[in-house]
This record gives sequence, C-alpha cells and structure tokens, in this order.
Amino acid sequence: MNVTRRGFLKGMAATGVATLVGKKLLTPEQAKAIQTKNIKYAYKPNICNFCANICGIKVRVAYVDGKPNRLMKIEGNIHHPYNRGVACARGQSGISYIYDKDRIKKPLIRIEGSKRGEWKFKEATWEEAFDYMMNKLKNIKPYEMALMGGWQGCAFYGTYLLPFVLAAQIPTLYGSPIQHCVGSEHLGLHTVFGNYNTHDEVVCDYDRAKYILAVRSNGSLAGISTGRAHRFGAGIKNGAKVVVLDPRASELAAKADEWIPIRPGTDNAFALAMLHVILREQKDGKPLYDEEILRYFTNAPFLAYKDEKGNLQLLSDVDKDGAVEAWYVYDEISGSVQKVFGFYNTNKISKDGKNLKPALFTNNLNVNGKSVKTVFEYLIDYTKDYTPEWASKITDVPASTIKRVAVEFATMKPAIIEPGIYDSRYENTIQLRKTLAIIQAITSGYDKPGTWITGGSYKMLIKDFFDFTKKNGNKITIPIKGYPDVDIPGMLRVLDVGFKYFFNPKAWTHGYPSIQWAYLQTELSKGKEATVFPYITDNGFYESTKKEVFWNGQPYQIKALFIYALNLIRGDVETQRWKEFLTNLDLVVGFDTMPSDTMLYADVIFPDIPYILKKDIIFDINTSHDYTFGTREAAMEKDGDEMHALDFMYMLSKALNAPWLDKMAEIYQYWKWDKKELNQKCEESWNKYHTIVPAIRELQLRMVADELKEYKGVTKSVKELDEEISRNGVINVMDREELMAKYSVPWHQPVPTPSGRMEIYSNIFATLQNMFGYKPNYDPLIAYIPPKWKGDIAPEDVKLEENEFFITHGKIPLQSHTCAATVDNPILVSIGKWREGVYYGIWINEQKAKSLGIKEADEIVVVNAMYPNLKVKGKAHLTKLIRPDTIFIPASFGASSKKLTYGGGLGTPLSDLIPYRPEPVIGGYRANEFTVKVVKA
Repeated sequence: MNVTRRGFLKGMAATGVATLVGKKLLTPEQAKAIQTKNIKYAYKPNICNFCANICGIKVRVAYVDGKPNRLMKIEGNIHHPYNRGVACARGQSGISYIYDKDRIKKPLIRIEGSKRGEWKFKEATWEEAFDYMMNKLKNIKPYEMALMGGWQGCAFYGTYLLPFVLAAQIPTLYGSPIQHCVGSEHLGLHTVFGNYNTHDEVVCDYDRAKYILAVRSNGSLAGISTGRAHRFGAGIKNGAKVVVLDPRASELAAKADEWIPIRPGTDNAFALAMLHVILREQKDGKPLYDEEILRYFTNAPFLAYKDEKGNLQLLSDVDKDGAVEAWYVYDEISGSVQKVFGFYNTNKISKDGKNLKPALFTNNLNVNGKSVKTVFEYLIDYTKDYTPEWASKITDVPASTIKRVAVEFATMKPAIIEPGIYDSRYENTIQLRKTLAIIQAITSGYDKPGTWITGGSYKMLIKDFFDFTKKNGNKITIPIKGYPDVDIPGMLRVLDVGFKYFFNPKAWTHGYPSIQWAYLQTELSKGKEATVFPYITDNGFYESTKKEVFWNGQPYQIKALFIYALNLIRGDVETQRWKEFLTNLDLVVGFDTMPSDTMLYADVIFPDIPYILKKDIIFDINTSHDYTFGTREAAMEKDGDEMHALDFMYMLSKALNAPWLDKMAEIYQYWKWDKKELNQKCEESWNKYHTIVPAIRELQLRMVADELKEYKGVTKSVKELDEEISRNGVINVMDREELMAKYSVPWHQPVPTPSGRMEIYSNIFATLQNMFGYKPNYDPLIAYIPPKWKGDIAPEDVKLEENEFFITHGKIPLQSHTCAATVDNPILVSIGKWREGVYYGIWINEQKAKSLGIKEADEIVVVNAMYPNLKVKGKAHLTKLIRPDTIFIPASFGASSKKLTYGGGLGTPLSDLIPYRPEPVIGGYRANEFTVKVVKA
C-alpha cells in the first residue's frame, strides 16, 4: 500500500497523535490565536529513555510570553558522541508519551476488597501511599523483600541500588532482561573479553569495518539501537559487505549483501565450523588467524592439562588467598617453560622480567609431572570434527558457503561479528556467542578501528584498576580485596559482587544470601540441577512463594516486592506463572509511569518522573568511544505528583533506618565522597527542593572537574561545568583517538577477565566447572549444544508434521522490549498500523500457509507442541521472506491492560507461549527451543 506524507499525518491525527501540539487537538482558531502570541523556542538536552542505549536528545520547547508552554519536537543531540545527533522514530515519539492520558501522575492505592490483576485503585497523597506501604512492611524482614528493576533502573541508577540493598540488608535483586536478553546473549562474549556488555560498553566501529556478520541480531541493529544503526549505515555507505544469518529476511537482512536463511537454532554449528576453517586454512602461505595476537594478548599459549575427571585445567601457581600468581607458557627463545603474571595484559615478559616468545605449539611437554599442551593446541583438537560438511547437515547451509564466509571474515579486515541483543532463544546461545567472540579475538578484531571497541569510560575504569593490580603483585582474588566494588570493571565486578554479597550469607547480618543462591543450594541438596550462576536472575522467586526454597532448614520466602519500571508479566515467560507469583505475595510496590500488565498486580504505585521532565544526575556515557559525561535537563516542570527514583530510595532508606548514603560513600571511594558531607548536602537539598538530585549532581561534577584537570589540564568550577552540561547535555573529557592511543585494551592495559588477557579458555567457566562439575554449557573452551526441539533427536533428524513449525521471535523498530511507554505510544501505534501485518502479525511462509488454507490476516492459533497448554492467538502475515518450516512472532506485544488506550490488545503475547525452562548457566529462557503447531482459529 502506498501512503503519502499527507495521508500519514492525517492518520496520525486520527489516532491521537495531535498531542504533539498539546493535550488535545487545536482548532484552527486556537492555532491562529497562538500564532499571534510572543512565541520563542528553546532546546533542552536530555537522554532518551525508550531503550537502554542512552542516546542524547534535545527537546524543543515552545515558550509563550517567556514561559514554557508546550513540548514540540525531539531531535538527536549533535554533541552526544553515541548517537551523534541522530534519533530514531521511537526516540522522537517521546513527547506523545508525555501527553499520553494513560500516564500515572499520582500515587495510587489498591481499593480495599479488590483483587490483584484488576485495575482498581484510588488516588492518594505521597504521605498516604508511603504510610500504607510502611504499614504493610512492618512484619516483613529485609531478607523477605526483593527488588526488581528493568533496563531503566540498571542503565541509569543501577550503581545506586547496590549501596541501597547493602544498607537495607535486602540480599535479593532481579534485573530484567538479564535472562531474556543481555545475560544469556552476552555472557559468552564476557568470558572472552571481560566486559559486562549490557548497554553497549563494547561499541562496534561499523563505520570503518569492511565486513559485518550478523547472527540472530535483528534487534541489535534494526530493533533499533540508534547508536549502532547509524554507524552500521555509515559502514554500508563506506563499502562494508554485510552478511546476515537469520531464518527470516529481517529489517537487517534487507540491508545485507547476503541473506543466509539458516535453520533456526543451528548457528552454534555454523560458528564452530567457521572456527574450524579459520584455524586450518591459509592465505598466501599464512594462517587466517593472527599469530602475534594469540601469542601475546590471549591465554592461547598457556599450558593446560586434563585432570583426573577429564576436565581441562590451566597450569598455575596459586597463593594462600586463592589468587593466581603465575600462569605457565613454553618460551621459544629460551626453549624452556616460563611463568607469566597472574593478571596482566600481555605475555611478552616473564614474571622475572625476561623477554618471551610464547609457543602456540609444543611437543610432548611434561611439567610438574603433568602432560601438558597449550590452550591453542586443545582448541585445534576440540574443533577437529566441526567441519563445514558436518555443519551443513545441521544448518541447512551449503558447506561451501560456510567456508567462504569464514575465509571472507578472516581476510576482509577489519571485520565485525555483531554482538547481538535479546537472544535467550536456545540452550546453546552462550556457547554460540563465546565461539563467535573467539573468532573476533583471533582475527585481530578487538579495540582497533573497524572492530569491537571498548567504551571510553570503561577504558578509564580499567586504567585505575590496572594501576591497583600492579601495586599488588599483578594478581587478583575473587572477590577482589581492597578495591571499591562499583569501580571494578566488567565481569570482574559481577564476580566480585556476586560472591562477596549475593551468594555469601556472611555478608548479611541476618545470615541469608539471595533467594537465587538459596534456591540453587536447595536444588543441589535434592540432587537436582539448577542455574549455577544466578546473578540477579529470577531463579527461586516463584518457588519461594510455594515454600520450596530453604535456608538453614527453614522455608525462605519472598513476601514483599518492589518493582521499578519493569513489565514482568510481558517481559518474562510463562505469564501465568508470574501472575500466580505476584498474587501470592504479601505486598507488591510499583514505581512506574504507565499502567502496564504488571502494575495491575500492585498494591501501591508511586509515579516516576518521566525522563523528559526530569533534571537528573550525571551519567558516564559508557556507550561512547569517548570518555564522556551526560545528563538530563527538565524540558518543562513536571505535570503531576511524581518523584525521582533516587528520592524514593532516600525516603525508603530513612524509613527503614538503612544508612544508604553512608554505604554509598564507602563503596564510591574512587569518587572520594565524604560520608558527613554527602549526608549533609542531601539533607539540605531535600529540605530546600524536596529532592537529593542537586546534591548528588554537585558532588559528581566535582569529580568531573578533577578528571578534566588530570587528563586535559583544564580547570573549571562546578558552576561552570553545570552550565556547560545544562547547555550541551554532555562534557567530553577525552576523545576516542587519544583513548585508543593511550588506553586501548589489551594493547596497553588488560581486558577485565580473571587473567587480564583475552581468554580463549574461560577462567569464569572453569570456576563453574570446578564448583558444579562439567557441563558443555560452561565448557571453558568450546562446545556444541544442539537445539532440543524434540528431546534428544538431532536437529538434522527432526521431522515436522504438516502444520508444525520452528519458531523465532525478535524486536521490531517500533518497540523497546515490553515497555508500556512505547507499546501505548499513539505515534508508534499509528506507524505500526500502516504495516500491521509486518509489525503485529505472525509471519508464515505464503506457500506453506496456502497449503494449510490460511490467508493474509486470518486469525490463527499457535500451540506449543511441547507444552500444549501454552498457546496464543494472532493474525497471519503471509510472506516469502521466511523459511517454510519457521514462523516469526514480533516480541513486545499482547498487552492485556485495559488502561493502555492505544496499545492494549495489539499483537500477540509471545510470553504466553514460552515455557519456563531456564538453561543451567545464567537461566536463559530457551525461548525458541520448541516447535509449534498452527491452526486456523
């Protein structure tokens, strides 16, 4: 259908998009009257809140007679180094969100006698709502409370949550979408490079890449992350070849030079075959891998052996505290075994200062009575059988194509494998991403132009941590001793916080660890398997309300839940399970802006300030190649009785007698915050402005001033910096080129892995292996894990019935996960309805559909073949752009809340179809590891 610009605008007006110019559509007379007034425009910098990538924006505000009157338009902030002045349609729709009549503006208390799941609330004052909550908490102990937060809380205020839960003695946190998205997606990458890449701490330099390979990654580039997408567009313009592996011709595949319609879930085999080729093929007499990088900047030359259980272990010296003091390599210069530092960026020098040339190949070497080989030799052994011919039978991709893609990737440098996002699809996801990360590492694909680049603020975290480790013998312990927790970089912070606090009952005065760790121990005591690294996951939450989690022989229950900007019902899986969980709690507290499906289950809801109306603290822009700080300026005064999340934490910490600010100063030692000053300034700010944000912001700008003086030699006052960041939205301390020249990793400083090198052999997975026994899911090297659609039947042998399909899902450009602010956004809804089949429909191959008697827009039922009680309805979208054996369901939709005027009921509720079957590492949902049957409704 052809739609003119005029017709599109008329359609938007018909669906309420005229709120762009106010809370209701203006008559011609009103519009003319406004034109006669003294109107001027101003731009207020802000940070978009419609996905986790923190793009900089500027909000155009109309001033009438010198006073802010209306929000007019959102544009990208040209000063912001991540999105560089570009804003996607979703980001530009934020004004419509502000004027959305469904937005929550006042505290709400559930009407007595009503049931959770019903939208029956009464408006209240903050004092009434807060007293209601505290009365409910009287008989609930801190370890019976839990905090749940979405990407908004994590991306912007996550650092403040750790001191809060420590002060309040609440050991259980859940961060979504850790399992459904970035946790299961990126853990494999983290084990190789060490970054905790939740919100683009690794930013791909697509602009300068010559080859881009995307695997299951439509959401990452076309889903849409503007910072990634515009760089990707520049890369295409500059001539990069793009290859996409996807069962569906996605928005990303539409931009590709080559679309490879791979069988769903078999990418793990494709990646292993690529690795097989790169390790064995040559070009011009040279290997396809980068030998120098493998020798000097990875742990590929480390000597390893098989223990009595057959598990692969690294040869090392360990001190009394458990810190690795040295790893062993075979030096080609001296012809002897040498020791290298336990934590360092390079293998060029030995522990005693000798120049080294570590060998990648050895010959029948025996050290300390053990037969050893290099990690690299084991890698070659492990990949022996993973030939392109083997993978072809599994993936339905010709062996010649697999080999060609591998050679192209290794030779058309610089090359990028898109890291991906939103991919808890299969049990093999973690090993898939680990294998792809190894390929990226061994082909010279890290922290160089046109490759994966570590963000500027992350480089500076690593710099300070490296200085600390050099003073402490170039070794580290887990948990890390003597260094502020929140300043530890990457996965090292996750390991530190996990084992120091959440998994450690001794860290809490009441002696209870997190519910996730207690659930793991409960299951292990029964001889059952469970998620072995349950870091801020949902493991054990549901079971605790059934009294199936125990600690010290007693039931351990979650009774009170605080939910911050998280749509649990739609964002997680097996919806009924979560409805039951929420119904069984004693108290559910919501802190949100929209009446999402999850807020239907709250007892009390506190309204958050919408981001456009929020004057905020200072953030380090970890999505930037530069070392940059940013903030939000309120475009207008807030239009309701809302509160900043940090102010809510301040109130709650006071009510719980929890020394939050003291704990903040303790673990923010790098920022040099004094406890007494912090408390005093926050109290003064609260008394004067009823918010602590100005106090926190002042102290942060003092730190920024110190950074500018140290790295730029520029001296500025806090007042000057506040004026600059209020005007431009950002303050840049160091640009990308200077950072790359001085602090690139691992070329100048370590990557934040346990060894400091890029780890072909993962020490993190080795720890899990040694704690819980071997599983291929956390094999320290590589492993093939076939998708289990039908038990143990090999994927190449699976036979589908006539109406049976594989299933895949993904993000579309209009939506952010299940964020009600975008689902219910009238602009985005109106755009979606112009292409209703594409964005809201269930994609099915048109020839296959015709054989089943299904036509375009027919109502169909999709039934989970493994769990037939799980089923969803939707409208069929017939297309040639998907494999005949696969259907595709757009994620994020199916909201059932009747309070969502525009987005309620649109699309298919994918979460209703997915069973709760967490994989054993971090609890990824295996969201596509089943088949479905499709019938007409």
